[in-house]
Amino acid sequence: MGEYAERVRHAGFFIALLSTIVLGAVNDAREKAQVKKKNEIARQYINALELYRNDNPNIGYPTTGNQFECLGYNVSETCFLIMDGSPALNNLIANYYPAMPKNDDFIVSASGNITKGIMYRCPSSDSCYLRWYLPNDQDCIYGKTANNEENHTECTYDL
Repeated sequence: MGEYAERVRHAGFFIALLSTIVLGAVNDAREKAQVKKKNEIARQYINALELYRNDNPNIGYPTTGNQFECLGYNVSETCFLIMDGSPALNNLIANYYPAMPKNDDFIVSASGNITKGIMYRCPSSDSCYLRWYLPNDQDCIYGKTANNEENHTECTYDL
């Protein structure tokens, strides 16, 4: 092999190596941004629900029965399995969190389930919680419990 060809081969190797390193760093940064965004959305929903409860002390938190509701989602927009949104619930807390974002960053578990968004469950006004999922082994926000399973972290916040 000629000297020029040898230099080109080495240059190609170093470019490929640098590309791998840069792409890995970009993917890590993207995942960290996704985690920060979802935790912040969860934090804002927690604040909105606390404000709602403080303004409605005789009612407490909005109840959902034994089902989860996807916050920020409309009916027929699912965030996990068959769980969808509730316009009635969204309307109750809209004054406290007008943006009402739905988070469409999704995580596919090893069992193939797609999870996205922030889910709320409140069978009675004194036993309510939020649940959301983060990719891989990540930190949830304050007051959380984390259950690391498959390829994601399950975050739960008791209100």
